[in-house]
Amino acid sequence: ISLYFMLRTHFVLYRHPLRMLKTLRNSDGLSSLWNALASSLGVGSVSGVASALALGGSGALVWMMISAIFGMMLKYVEILAGLSVQQKYRHQFMGGCMMIFHHTRLSFLGVFFAICCIGASFGIGNLVPMQAMKDVVFTQIDMPLPCIAMAFGIVLWICLSGGGKRIIRL
Repeated sequence: ISLYFMLRTHFVLYRHPLRMLKTLRNSDGLSSLWNALASSLGVGSVSGVASALALGGSGALVWMMISAIFGMMLKYVEILAGLSVQQKYRHQFMGGCMMIFHHTRLSFLGVFFAICCIGASFGIGNLVPMQAMKDVVFTQIDMPLPCIAMAFGIVLWICLSGGGKRIIRL
C-alpha cells in the first residue's frame, strides 16, 4: 500500500520535504502532524527498537530503516486524508479518520474503533508504560511502590487538568 502511494504521489515526501513542512507550518496541519506522531510513538516503539537491536544487531537497524521509509509515507497519507475532510466547528478544526468514516457513511467503524481503543487503553496505553516507568524509578530511587504510584498519579493529574488544549501544548 505504501509503495502504491509513493508511486501515486511521485515520491513527494522524499523529493520536497522542506516544502511539505513549510505547507504544514502555514496551516493547522502541523498540530495534526504532532498529534499523529505522538499517537504512533510510545513505550512499545522504544522498547521494540531496543529489543530488535539487542536480538538482531545491525541487520535489524537496516530493516527498521527500510520499513521506516514505507511507514513515513503511510503516515503522510493518513495525515493528508485527515486534513482533506477537515471542518471548522466552534472556532476549531476537526478532522482525521473519524471524519472520513462520517463522510463515507461508515460511522459504525468509528464506534468499533472507539470500543477497541477503550479496551486497549487499559493494557497497551496504561500498563506497559507504567510498568516501564516503575521499573526505572524503582531501580534508581529507593521508594515504596505506593509512593511511586501516587507520584505518577499527581503528574498525570497535572497534565490532564488543563484539558485538551493543554495536552496539545505539552
